[in-house]
Amino acid sequence: MKFYELAVGARFILRGRRFEKIAMSMARDEQGLGSLLMGETEIVPDGVPLLLPLAEAAWWKPSDRHWTEYLIPAPPPREPGPRALATGRPEDRPASPSPGQREHTADAE
Repeated sequence: MKFYELAVGARFILRGRRFEKIAMSMARDEQGLGSLLMGETEIVPDGVPLLLPLAEAAWWKPSDRHWTEYLIPAPPPREPGPRALATGRPEDRPASPSPGQREHTADAE
């Protein structure tokens, strides 16, 4: 049985420990410690399983595609360009003086 098929509140056994499902991807063990579980995790129900309705379970069912199929090739590395000053301004536009610098340069002339 898969973890996603259980309803919240269901009890199950995993790795020799008893758990209670407290959310669609979370469970709490007998000591009160929480665990995050993948929907595809194989579990053993503890007693009569408390199951989700089929329509609800289908909505929570993980995709049949393996997670590696969602990966795309990384973009190629960029060619190193000339180092620019970290001013945030385009290189072709000179920096405009601040208002205090304009007054100071006008007094010097």
